[in-house]
This record gives sequence, C-alpha cells and structure tokens, in this order.
Amino acid sequence: MKTKHCLFNIYFRVNFKNIIRSCFLFFSLFTFCFLSAAPNNTIMRNITSLQLVSEMGVGWNLGNTLDSHDAAASAGLVSETFWGNDYTTDAMLNRAQLMGFKSVRIPVTWYQHTGNGPTYTIDPAWLNRVQTVVDYAFNRGLYVIINMHHENAWTLPTTAYADQNQITTRINLVWKQIATKFQSYGDHLIFETLNEPGGFANETQGIELVNKYNLAAVATIRGTGQNNATRFIMIPTYGSNWRQKYLSALTFPQDASHIIVSVHAYYPYGFCEDDAAILTWGTPAEQTDLRNKIFIPLYNTFISKGRAVILGEFANNDKNDEIAREAHASFYVREAGLKQIHCLWWDDGTKTPGKWNSTFLERSNSASLVYTDYNLRVALINAANSTFPVKTIKTSDINIPQSNVVEKAFAYPNPVADKLNLQLKGGAAQISIFNYNGKEVYSSKTNNQVVDIDVANLNPGIYCIKVTSSGQIVTQKIIKK
Repeated sequence: MKTKHCLFNIYFRVNFKNIIRSCFLFFSLFTFCFLSAAPNNTIMRNITSLQLVSEMGVGWNLGNTLDSHDAAASAGLVSETFWGNDYTTDAMLNRAQLMGFKSVRIPVTWYQHTGNGPTYTIDPAWLNRVQTVVDYAFNRGLYVIINMHHENAWTLPTTAYADQNQITTRINLVWKQIATKFQSYGDHLIFETLNEPGGFANETQGIELVNKYNLAAVATIRGTGQNNATRFIMIPTYGSNWRQKYLSALTFPQDASHIIVSVHAYYPYGFCEDDAAILTWGTPAEQTDLRNKIFIPLYNTFISKGRAVILGEFANNDKNDEIAREAHASFYVREAGLKQIHCLWWDDGTKTPGKWNSTFLERSNSASLVYTDYNLRVALINAANSTFPVKTIKTSDINIPQSNVVEKAFAYPNPVADKLNLQLKGGAAQISIFNYNGKEVYSSKTNNQVVDIDVANLNPGIYCIKVTSSGQIVTQKIIKK
C-alpha cells in the first residue's frame, strides 16, 4: 500500500518535557497520517462523516475557474478562463498543498457544457477536463469536493412552479453522468449537490424544492453504485445559508450516515465582503458575535447530533486592513475547529488593484504563479494547526504497519463537557487518555463495544485518547470544555 508523506508543523524546544510531549503528539498524529493520505484512489473506509471532516484540515477553493461561465459566450474548454484565471495546472494544486491546505473544493458549472433535454448530455471533453483537475489534487492526497455550482439560472422554477419536476429530472441526469465518471474514486472525493440554491420567488416553496433537489441528487448518486453507494455527499441549506431557520428546515435522506451539511458564511458581511470601509475587527464583542451567530448554532443543530458540517466558503476581502483580516481569519478557523467544523477559504485567483479580493495564489498566468497575502495565510494555517505545536513528521518515521490502524473507533461528543462516548470495534481493548504534557490521566480495560467515560473532573484543554485492541491502535484528539 503506497503511503504519501504527511507534513505537520510542530515547533518545540528540546527538553525533557517536550520529549514527553512529542510522545503525546505521536499518538495523536500517526493515525491521521495513515487515514488522511490517499494511498489508493479507490479506498472507501468505514468511517463516520465527523471522522472524515476531522481529517480534512483547513481547505482552499479553486474559485473563478471551472465555475466560470458566460451565457452570452460560446462555451467549450475556454470557459475555464472566462473570469481572468488561466487554465488550471498540476503546479497550482501543488502550490495549494505547499501553502498548507489539506483539502480543495473545485466548483464546477455545468449548464454551458450540457446538451438539451431529454438527455442533457455533458460534453465529454468538459467532463474529462474536470476529471483532470480533480486528479491533480486527488493524486496528491488532498481531499477534493466537486459540485454543481452556478446553476441557479435553470434550477429556479417558474412562478407557478409547474416545471419543478422537469428541473429535478435534469439535476438527476447531470448528476448521474458526473457520479458515473467518478464512481471508482475513494473517499477523498466528496460530492456537493448544489451551490447556494436560492433566490426563489416564494422562499417557503423554495426551501421545500431545495430539499427535494438534494434528496433526488443523493438518490441518483447512490444509484450509480460502486463507491458512490457510500460516498460522502454534501447537501446545502437554502442558499447555503447559516441562519437558524434554514438550518432547521434542512431535510436529510433516510440513510444520512454519509451526508454532510453544506453552508457558507462570509460573516460579518460588512467586514468580509462589503466594499464599505469597515476595516477593523476583533473586539471581544465581535468575537462573541461571530461565535454565537455561526459556530454555536451549527454545533447545536448538527454536530452535537452526530451530523458533520463543512463550511464550504468563507473569506475576508482585502481592503488594506491586513491586521484585522489576520485576526478575523485566525479566530474564525480556530473557533470552527473547536466545534469540529471544516472550513474552506474562497480564493478568487486574481489580485485586482482597487477591487476587493480574497486571493492567496494569483493564477492569471499559469507560467508565473504568485503567492499573495502571506501573513494572512500563515495566520490562517497556524490557527488550523493551533491545537498542536509543530514539527515535520513523515509517515516513514512512524514504523507501524497499516494493518495496525483501527478505523472504527470514534469518541463523541467532541468537544466534551462530562460524558465521553466511545464506539469500539469490539473485543478486549485498553483505553488510555493523555493530557497535553503526555501524562496518562485515565486508563481502563473493556470488552464492550460501547463505552461511556466520565471526564467531568478533567481540566479544560486538549487530550489524546488512545485505544489498543488486538495489536491495533487508534488515537483521537479530544477537547475538554
């Protein structure tokens, strides 16, 4: 089994205390190395949606590229360049990985590349082009999300909603072709049914239709078989909106074990996106507002109930307010991580003078890729990795056979206040919990498959739970509130 290298940034002083600490880090990290690397393009693991999301780190959007479109222009492969970015290259995805991102969302617009009904056949050249770009990221061990992006022009029904069934049929036919193309790909590939589906004349009916579209697309994807039968699929709320009424209205399929909630949150809007000169952010009140408006509702509505959430788009635009942007991005990612929410930064790819943007990698010329906003990017990546101090570790440094990695253990809720529930593979198991300094603070043996551990007396902070069973080891980072 081919294993790619995993890189972690662990800065620590060389003293005895930190040697003990490095042992703690070892237990927490070696499982991530094996489970997050893409050793084989076809592997589908028996893991939960929360486990998958915990492996994805902070992510990056290949924005304004395969999603670019122009209804007034002829399509073809040139549409990839309509919005100012060059054709995507392998070097661009290499740069994304080198920047520290572990997952990539590749927005794709399909309507200009599909024929008319009743078959709505996707242009094979476009489908192959999408696959090429997916492979650039997938073959590097990155997690990859692909979707149906700017499709609102045809997914909005008429005022009387008489054509909703025809629209649903078209969604199904397009997704059937996409899903069939990628049906052999492993679980590092994730589908997202729609992007920001909203703008309906009647919002109540619109919410019902978005739920209908989601359920239909999921059923179609599942029906293509092979790895798609259990592939992780993201379904958006109405408009991919984060507000509570839209979260509460989201409908899940009967089998939701491999479903992930998709929302977007450029919050606060006045600071993140509005052209108005709101150039400051970071007071305690502003931090509390962001936490209470975005992360706590997502956690309470979904994650506390075992449903994963991916915040597929967030960013703050450049208005010559670098210090505030750094404060916002680092707080945003750190708070999301504490609530087990995966975030992907929206990168529009072009640094336009005098216009707001959120570019980390300027991609207007594939022969001359330019990093931008270095300090902001470092702040964001460091915040994502802030749970651990950092050092570079290779999987080759961790001499544990792949067969020794248990993939079925999962501790929840996380963060935890008092009672930690652990689902085990079954059979005799040794359970240990270590604090950040590497000290064992809990130890027990069990033969049960479901174990409850009282952690109410543990101090708030970061811990590592280690389970050993039949020569297999699994670790998981847990946060005690």
